[in-house]
Amino acid sequence: MQSAIQKQPTNYVIYSILILAFYLFGQFAGRQLYPYYGFLLTDLDPALRSFIWSATYNGIVPLVGTILIFGRKGLGERLGLNHGFWKGLVIAFIMTLPMLIGYAWIADFTVNIDLRNDFLFGTLTAPFFEEFFFRAFLFGLLYRYAGWGLWPATLLDGLLFGAIHISQGHDVVSAVSVFAVTGLGAVGFSIIYKEWEWNLWLVIFLHAFMNFHWMAFDMAENAAGGLWANVFRVMTILVAIGWTVLETRKRKEDTNNSKQKESNLILAN
Repeated sequence: MQSAIQKQPTNYVIYSILILAFYLFGQFAGRQLYPYYGFLLTDLDPALRSFIWSATYNGIVPLVGTILIFGRKGLGERLGLNHGFWKGLVIAFIMTLPMLIGYAWIADFTVNIDLRNDFLFGTLTAPFFEEFFFRAFLFGLLYRYAGWGLWPATLLDGLLFGAIHISQGHDVVSAVSVFAVTGLGAVGFSIIYKEWEWNLWLVIFLHAFMNFHWMAFDMAENAAGGLWANVFRVMTILVAIGWTVLETRKRKEDTNNSKQKESNLILAN
């Protein structure tokens, strides 16, 4: 299915327009439509409201968009959800050990987390729907099926992801810092998603563990953070990138070895 779609360059513009249209609807329609249904959510717990919002605009909208654009066949593969759940969980946990150990040391091993808001939304809901919306839908579909190059798709994803987090800053400097940190993080997540054979679970769990460690040890009030908080976060990112590079090289070597064996068998016959 993927190769068939990629061999139709005349459809690239149409795919791009539709993907971006669903992205814009998912990102901005909620604010425009909220006056018409917001009264239904007024009395709900804030964490539940956040879940409903994310599930609707970052979950259902891109899911429906993918089905309408490409059909239901191969949906799990197209969105990176059909393989690698446990592998993604284990690898992501190991990748984030620098943050876990470093933050625990800074906080004197004192955990302080709100289970409803920080854990349920910050650790579970937000990472899943953000990765589904930005990595699987926006970056993944543009790169894999709409003919976009790696860097155009990655940079667009990073710019848009960074932009939605700017509000976490309390002044110009912190807003720019938040934009840079989250934008670069999105670029890294996109590349990791691609190089680990489109395993969305890996970047979901990587995002989730990074959020959890950050909030559990109360590192900062926004995504930019303090010096030591960012030192251990950079260490985690370097581990993730380094492991990804090694995995990519290993996979290429295995592929080359397999091709060499096939060639030798053909020559032997």
